[in-house]
Amino acid sequence: MRPFAALAFAIKENTIYFMERRWPHVRIFNFHPQLRGYLPHKNFELFPLLPSSGSYEGVITCIDGQLYCPGYSTLDKQKLHRISRKSLSKCPGQSTLDDQQLERISRKSLSKYPGQSTLDDQQLERIGRKSLFPDVFNLLHRFQRTQSFPVRAFRMRIIVGECTLMAFKNKKIGFRIKVNEQKKTCALLTTFKRFTTLNDSNIRDYILTTSISDQVCTVNAAKNVTGFISGQCTTDRWDCELLEKMRDYCMFVGSDKPDCISSTGVSMEDVECPKGQNRVAVKKEVVLCCPEGEILTEQRNGKALCCPEKKVLKEVLNDTAICCAPTDNYEQGTGLCCPPRLVPSKSSSGSIGCCPSGRIYVNTQNGVDHCCPNGEEFGKREGGIDYCCPEGKIFQEVKNGQSICCSNGLTLKGYHNGIPQCCFADSNYDSASGNCCGKVASLDEWSLAATAKNKIGFRVTIKSKEKKEMTCAFLRQFSRFENRSDPNDYDFILDTKADDNVSCSIRFSHLGSHYDGTFGEEVTVSTAGECTLVAFNNKKIGFRIKVNEEKKTCALLMGFKRFTTLNDSNIRDYILTTSSTDQVCTTRNVTEFISGRCTLDGWDCELLEKMRDYCVFVGSDKPDCISSKAVSMDDIECPKGQHRVAVKKVALLCCPEGETLAEERNGKALCCPEKKVLKEVLNDTAICCAPTDNYEQGTGLCCPPRLVPSKSSSGSIGCCPSGRIYVNTQNGVDHCCPNGEEFGKREGGIDYCCPEGKIFQEVKNGKAICCGRGVARIPASKLTAYFFSNSTVIETTSALMCDVSVYMKFHGVSVSCRIRFSHLGSHYDGTFGEEVGVSRVGECTLMAFKNKKIGFRIKVNEQKKTCALLTTFKRFTTLNDSNIRDYILTTSISDQVCTVNAAKNVTGFISGQCTTDRWDCELLEKMRDYCMFVGSDKPDCISSTGVSMEDVECPKGQNRVAVKKEVVLCCPEGEILTEQRNGKALCCPEKKVLKEVLNDTAICCDPTDNYEQGTGRCCPSRLVLSKSSSGSIGCCPKGKEFAKRVREVDYCCPSNKKLKGIFNGKSICCNPNDNYKTGTSFCCPTGKQYSSGNGLEHCCPSGLVPSKSISGSIGCCPSGRTYVKTQNGVDHCCPNTENFVKREGGIDYCCPNGETFRGKRGGAAICCPNGNIYKEHYNGNKICCPTTDNYKAATGRCCGSGRFYNKNNGVEACCPPNKYAAKAPNGYTDCCKGQNDNLYTFKPEDTTYMICCKPGTMFTFDGKVAECVKNSE
Repeated sequence: MRPFAALAFAIKENTIYFMERRWPHVRIFNFHPQLRGYLPHKNFELFPLLPSSGSYEGVITCIDGQLYCPGYSTLDKQKLHRISRKSLSKCPGQSTLDDQQLERISRKSLSKYPGQSTLDDQQLERIGRKSLFPDVFNLLHRFQRTQSFPVRAFRMRIIVGECTLMAFKNKKIGFRIKVNEQKKTCALLTTFKRFTTLNDSNIRDYILTTSISDQVCTVNAAKNVTGFISGQCTTDRWDCELLEKMRDYCMFVGSDKPDCISSTGVSMEDVECPKGQNRVAVKKEVVLCCPEGEILTEQRNGKALCCPEKKVLKEVLNDTAICCAPTDNYEQGTGLCCPPRLVPSKSSSGSIGCCPSGRIYVNTQNGVDHCCPNGEEFGKREGGIDYCCPEGKIFQEVKNGQSICCSNGLTLKGYHNGIPQCCFADSNYDSASGNCCGKVASLDEWSLAATAKNKIGFRVTIKSKEKKEMTCAFLRQFSRFENRSDPNDYDFILDTKADDNVSCSIRFSHLGSHYDGTFGEEVTVSTAGECTLVAFNNKKIGFRIKVNEEKKTCALLMGFKRFTTLNDSNIRDYILTTSSTDQVCTTRNVTEFISGRCTLDGWDCELLEKMRDYCVFVGSDKPDCISSKAVSMDDIECPKGQHRVAVKKVALLCCPEGETLAEERNGKALCCPEKKVLKEVLNDTAICCAPTDNYEQGTGLCCPPRLVPSKSSSGSIGCCPSGRIYVNTQNGVDHCCPNGEEFGKREGGIDYCCPEGKIFQEVKNGKAICCGRGVARIPASKLTAYFFSNSTVIETTSALMCDVSVYMKFHGVSVSCRIRFSHLGSHYDGTFGEEVGVSRVGECTLMAFKNKKIGFRIKVNEQKKTCALLTTFKRFTTLNDSNIRDYILTTSISDQVCTVNAAKNVTGFISGQCTTDRWDCELLEKMRDYCMFVGSDKPDCISSTGVSMEDVECPKGQNRVAVKKEVVLCCPEGEILTEQRNGKALCCPEKKVLKEVLNDTAICCDPTDNYEQGTGRCCPSRLVLSKSSSGSIGCCPKGKEFAKRVREVDYCCPSNKKLKGIFNGKSICCNPNDNYKTGTSFCCPTGKQYSSGNGLEHCCPSGLVPSKSISGSIGCCPSGRTYVKTQNGVDHCCPNTENFVKREGGIDYCCPNGETFRGKRGGAAICCPNGNIYKEHYNGNKICCPTTDNYKAATGRCCGSGRFYNKNNGVEACCPPNKYAAKAPNGYTDCCKGQNDNLYTFKPEDTTYMICCKPGTMFTFDGKVAECVKNSE
């Protein structure tokens, strides 16, 4: 009895137990004592597993009368080829039988079902239920009686059994259990959108796990959805489409979230691809999609780069994948795939197409790229070949595989002695002479004809001026030039410097005025026409002819100043006209002569533009452009830093550089910077704003978006948020407050303000703290009083009134503050504020302190005292008026400065620290500098030479860094003083140090720089000073020598190398004899040169191009071969996909994959499939046979082991010994025993069989039986 396997199961406490029987032995897996005597659930019957060769694939179970089998769909007819009742009894439970079991049909086994060749499903089920169930039942009892079989763990877990089996039966991956008043309901999951948070304890959702790991179901295991569904899905047991959606969703939400719940409420709709695309990958918060029919080749920046199948990614351009066939030629940056034998090529316009090597792309027509040799234009495509013509010629036709081209304006009329003849379209062609005959209307036509016939000159005879009829004769032989005898004959000579196929008319005219300008060298000419050609060839717009004793000279106009009145009949000035109209020759109007467009390749456009502007300025009503006021070009030039934007009659409009003309008003140019627009003209000044600025007429102020112009109470204007009033501007910032409030402080970009009558103190919690004027806010002790009310008590404590004491109540506490001041032994030279009447000096002191002024003046006149505060300071002068006394508020905290006998030393008075909240520190600093400059030995700071503050100021762009007696030291802005030498400041930028002083110049370097005395060059820490062979100095890495400096960059090379060029900002250092290609980084040794191709660059010998191997290395190969490797300095190359074998005689021998080198023949490798050996070449074909085959020379046939070549009656075949080749009527060949046997074929079903019949017999086949029978004769 043939061995087979059967597997049964039983359910106990939600666990399935499996049992296996291998005939005739029986084993049980996970056998449990509780299973003994246990009968299956009433709704489930036991069925064995499908027959197999020892591998487990699934379980067949019958649920409610239906057969289900994981791993198979159901027992259907399509899988039941043939069924034998006899074989079924041996192999119960099989869904299909293998080919060997089902090869033959036994009608005897179907005797219970007469006339049937197969059994239907119902019959099969009856056989299965009847024959298989008792077998399994007996197997269970057999387990009870036997204790000697080995045990092996093999089980599947089921949660909530009934609903689980229902889900499994319907191939659903998930289900839901609802519990309501002790009632449970089961619902299967049909569609999936997302996972959400548990919110109902009566509803539990379950999943059938595809994982085969027991770890996912352990008690302590986390409920990890991704783990549950990590196993392989098979469509016959799961809803794989829905399962795949769950997997993708969990991947998108993040594998770090075991419950797959998204915090943002992502659903499956967010993981879907647009219509027409497929999802190819899912990562956390990233979905990669490809169009249908394409596959993912790479992911970049979260974007899928896809290519059609059988294509590969070449490059990514503008975030687009460029995909080509593997054999295509591609050049980086082009985005164009070219088939083999073609390469990307760029046209003169910059467009790209595919061309053969050596040709240039021209255009694409009807989807076909057209290519021509460099400098030629496409004419026609014929027979897959592009025919082209040189530039300036027109394609006519293809003749003998060649392009026939004619000069522009001519057409092909015929051939003379095999040479194409090109004529004007309306001319008559004489085929016998090859000449074109007919009238012409212009000289241009004849110059074209002369060019086409390679003639240097021609004569035109005017027959009728009215009809413009002319005849032409070409110059055939030249002897000399002579005077013209016939006024109707005109001789012309072509300009041999011009292109062979170009001719033009040069229009010129003499002027009714003279040029005032500069001219070039005078050259002798015979006619004005000669001078015209000289001017045209030199791209000059004007020239001068001088006639002296029958001698004519020509001089070209080089510079132009103005036009002047004719004053010498021997001098005539001419102009080359740019106008194309014939009317300009009727009047000598200079403006009309130069009205045409100027082309850079034909004229001196700059000088022409000057003439045009001059004529416009003088007035277009003056045809000779002569100004009555002798205006010259100097009067039409703009001031330095401006450029001319327009010229009108007696009006020149100029704009500053970087600005454009916005409007002209009253002959004045109104200009605006680029990207700004004119808003208004105020006081003849253009007000220009950005287009988005807010502007109010009459203000002259442009406010950025969100701000509007606002006027302060004093009438000044600034930019404020809507609803706020402008107050003032400090440090370039406009300060704004609500109406009726005063500005206090700006902090964090916010203006903090206080109501009128209150004083700002500080910012607290984003709000301004303000106090009334009656009570002072004193933040700290030692801080002198800020403000004083009328109730303030003031006392004087010394005869000199040095101190003023202030007493006040501050939160119920008496506070005493002092303001220290002193009168001076000199006078201020400066400006003072308004004079105010006071009763005593103390009042003026408080007034100065309150207004943060450092000095004040008291005038006494008839017992009346006035006080004026010092606002600006120029110098100190000698006392000269006893009624005027000047005072200073002292910053010194020393009591010595106020003693009765103390000297009035100004420097001592102001020696203390200045704080901006109580002093005018800027003016105080000026006083200190002035006293320092005059000399600290002069306590009253009075200069004997009358020095003022203007003498202590620095030039514009510099800052004062130190002041000494009669010495002021200044440094440029951004620099600091490092040293003083000979009364001169030596300054360095911040963070740099002084290294040396060369030629009175400070040499400043970074602290870490390397510096060599006497050089003046600072080298960064990693570089050292190096001298080139020419003696110049630069900074180089250690071990390298300086070569040259370009645009403030030093370029260096090793001592044994030479700088050949600079590429991408880097030095290209080569051996002295190397070949270097400008614009590359390649130094090529002797015998090699720079080469590019296939998108690669390399140094290659002449005739070879770069090629890249599979590993990515680069070598040099002949065109069409691929680089493989380098051995002993030689690059080896093979055809694409072939492997290198050996090099011999300068030839690389290669073999394709899967083939072995077997020799060489005629310079080519002989390769045979692996395991084959080379026999010979037969009829030009290589013959390779397996090593075990038999081969007969000159036959071309390899015969397998045990067979030999046989030729019988003209038929060839490989036959066993003692058999002969034979051929059937339908052409099949085989071997027969008899030398004269006849071969026949027959095909009962899908297989063809052969039979040999001896002579004298005939072949018969009735559709079932084939046989050889004797002839009836």
